[in-house]
Amino acid sequence: ALSQQIAEGLAALHAAEVVHRDLKPANVILHPERGPVIVDLGIAHEIDSTLTATGALIGTPLYMAPEQLGGEAAAAASDVFALCTIMLEWLTGEHPFDAESIYNAMLQRTRRSPLLDHDALSPTLRELIQSGIQLDAELRPSASELASALAEINHAS
Repeated sequence: ALSQQIAEGLAALHAAEVVHRDLKPANVILHPERGPVIVDLGIAHEIDSTLTATGALIGTPLYMAPEQLGGEAAAAASDVFALCTIMLEWLTGEHPFDAESIYNAMLQRTRRSPLLDHDALSPTLRELIQSGIQLDAELRPSASELASALAEINHAS
């Protein structure tokens, strides 16, 4: 339910044509009455904005999508990548791009998508998260598609 609510929050940001660009666990707080709240929109920008120079690395490298690491502008799919990375970390206790150094973790992320085989994940959830951490941003679900799929998974359990 928590991941679904965060995905719904991202979908609302994206519908307003805003990309967070730095989604990470520290930027999701739990409000006692409202549930998860996405915070720190300090580097968020409009989807069509050109406020950041191309090639600038803005955000937290551990959760950045491959396109961001390659110097491309962040897009809604970049936020989905970050959320699916966070979900995998929360559910398994492991970062999907675990490496000896941040540089190696970043390099891994631009060359291959990890194959998930965690017993902690149902096949449906594993497939959904795998789709969200694809190298190709075009293959990732939108935040609203992610939220809908998570709602179905939560309803089935």
